[in-house]
Amino acid sequence: MSDDDKTPELESDESQTESPRAIARAERKAEREAQKAEYKADKLAKKELKKQQKADGTYKGVFKRMALFFRQVVAELRKVIWPTRKELLSYTWIVLIFVLIMGAYIGVLDFIFTKGVLFVFG
Repeated sequence: MSDDDKTPELESDESQTESPRAIARAERKAEREAQKAEYKADKLAKKELKKQQKADGTYKGVFKRMALFFRQVVAELRKVIWPTRKELLSYTWIVLIFVLIMGAYIGVLDFIFTKGVLFVFG
């Protein structure tokens, strides 16, 4: 086999134009790198803010935040107007009656549609 039979080597990348696919791939890679850099910068900024808050004494740890949450829950529950026993019983009866009426209504419709489907197809 002589040197003439061999395929010529490809020219350097600089002389060839890049395909649109390669350009898009490079753009996506650059975008990912930018997102990573932005994420790292945000993470570093959060760490710096946390350090600053700790230095100022304004940082609240996990347990302090949980305690604050439960105090706020209790404060909100104190604002609730709780029904009396009489109101509670009347509301319960209203809900039960409404559920029974709606159940009966849906049951009647189900019966009618079942008979209709059986009449047409069966």
